[in-house]
Amino acid sequence: NDGRARIHLKTKVTRLLMDKDGNVCGCECISKDGKTFQELGPVVIATGGFGADFTADSLLNKHRPDLSHLPTTNGDHCTGDGLKMSMAIGAACVDLEWVQVHPTGLVHPDEPDS
Repeated sequence: NDGRARIHLKTKVTRLLMDKDGNVCGCECISKDGKTFQELGPVVIATGGFGADFTADSLLNKHRPDLSHLPTTNGDHCTGDGLKMSMAIGAACVDLEWVQVHPTGLVHPDEPDS
């Protein structure tokens, strides 16, 4: 290890790892070929928002249920995984009610499922 950040493409982080003092010290991942491994060291969470998670227990439904019926231009990957993993180990999140809505996700009334 030369001290530089490592980038794993097509890899999903499944949980954050904590040391005995409660500090984040790495993450557990699943590689593109299905192998589980751990990456230890500083963690940067840059997973994006949660505007495309329309599940019943989504952050969108929790913080802005009034917006959950609207169409979105967010990709299917925008499900708040990084926020959820952080909250699972006790991280505090702020301002989750501030969800941007703008008129780029228009739906024709005659074709609501298109």
